Amino acid sequence: MLEQEIKIFENNKAKLKEDYPSGGFVVIKDKEILGVWNDRQDALKAGIEKYGNVSFLVKDILENDNVINFSRDLKFV
Repeated sequence: MLEQEIKIFENNKAKLKEDYPSGGFVVIKDKEILGVWNDRQDALKAGIEKYGNVSFLVKDILENDNVINFSRDLKFV
C-alpha cells in the first residue's frame, strides 16, 4: 500500500528538506506532490479536499524515516 507514494517521497526527500528546512507535512497521491503544510491536520484536510476519502501519503519531511502516516476514512466535523 502506498508504495508509489513512498518512492516519490524518497526520490524528493532531499529537495523537500532543502526547500522546507523547518519541516512540514507533505501530501503525495500517486505521482503528485500536492504540497507541504506546517500542521499534519491541515495536510490531511488538503488531501481530502483534493483527492476525496481515499488513501494518500502524509509524511513529516523531518521525521524518522520509519514513520509513515496515511489517511483513510477520516471525517472532520
